Amino acid sequence: MEILRHCQRCLIGWRTLRGRATRGEFWVFHAMLVVVLFLVVLGYFFTLSAMGADVDSPMRKPITITYIVLSAGLMIFLFIASVSVTVRRLHDRNRSGKWYLFYAVLSVVQAVYSQFVPTNDTAIMIGAGLAGLVLLSTLIGFILMCLKGTDGVNNYGADPQRPIDLNVFA
Repeated sequence: MEILRHCQRCLIGWRTLRGRATRGEFWVFHAMLVVVLFLVVLGYFFTLSAMGADVDSPMRKPITITYIVLSAGLMIFLFIASVSVTVRRLHDRNRSGKWYLFYAVLSVVQAVYSQFVPTNDTAIMIGAGLAGLVLLSTLIGFILMCLKGTDGVNNYGADPQRPIDLNVFA
């Protein structure tokens, strides 16, 4: 039941960047995300198979377009929820969400650079350096997500595992 509580908490707070998220909440949500992505892809192929839509079938294109539209909506929602829980996980470590923004911008710059820059020796070296920075920032992010959150209240709120009961003396 703990797994369902973590997923529910992430999906309910999908648009908030305030507060803190526990390690369990973060990892359970991302495990659920992998399962959902797998089921979306699997569902697409099962739908094509059930409809008898092989490569030359006229049914393939409308099925594919419908599936892409529905999947895109789901993926946008899950992406926003993923960013939200990641930022809240950083808050649990008493870190700003700007750490995640740095990683995201670095990843986009590296992806764009590798697609649109001509391939000469200097450009390849710069691209390799950017890829190395993305890899390093991914490793740092992974380590931060694995570490225990700060105990007690920090700059981003109360400890989600041990909330403070203000009615102790009431």
